[in-house]
Amino acid sequence: MLNPMLYRSLGSVEAFLVRHPRLWRLLNRRAHGEPSTAVTETHPTPAYQAVVVGYGPIGQTIARVLRERGIEPTIIEMNIETFRSLRDQGQRAVYGDANQTSVLEQAGVARARTIILSASGSAGAAEAIRAARRINPKIHVVARADYLGQSASLLKAGADAVVSGEGEVVLAMTDSILRQLGATPDQLDEERARIRAELSGREE
Repeated sequence: MLNPMLYRSLGSVEAFLVRHPRLWRLLNRRAHGEPSTAVTETHPTPAYQAVVVGYGPIGQTIARVLRERGIEPTIIEMNIETFRSLRDQGQRAVYGDANQTSVLEQAGVARARTIILSASGSAGAAEAIRAARRINPKIHVVARADYLGQSASLLKAGADAVVSGEGEVVLAMTDSILRQLGATPDQLDEERARIRAELSGREE
């Protein structure tokens, strides 16, 4: 009678244990008689450390680009299945909410040079930025904003750079039109700079 109930509870129990790495390691030692081989412990610490928050399409692309340049990123992911998949692949991954100081610390923010917040949602991102700054005031923070209006709050929270989906759409469409009209590379660069200045002015 108890088996079905216990089976259904395994996911939530594992998620709880992952959020408490010391307890996870202790239970693994008792179960296997040897130290746990958590993903975050199976890699040597790289010279340049980066943390990527979110492993959706944008986070995956950023992580791939980093790896291609010899930088092994640590992924912070709230989806337990995605976290398990990363762990099974031997990649650096931490399960939890990037707004929580303990999760950022486990991901190595204190030693990292860069943190990239690739997931959408400015409210949570602002808190994650402030928490990262408290842990490591010198860390370079790049954040994603879905809309231009969100950029100002993320910059105020401490982001060094904010990439807006709306802004990038404007730049890409303008660039395509000007190329079709025969604009030179210098003219394209000049127009991009002007558009960025205009968009920045609207955000203030």
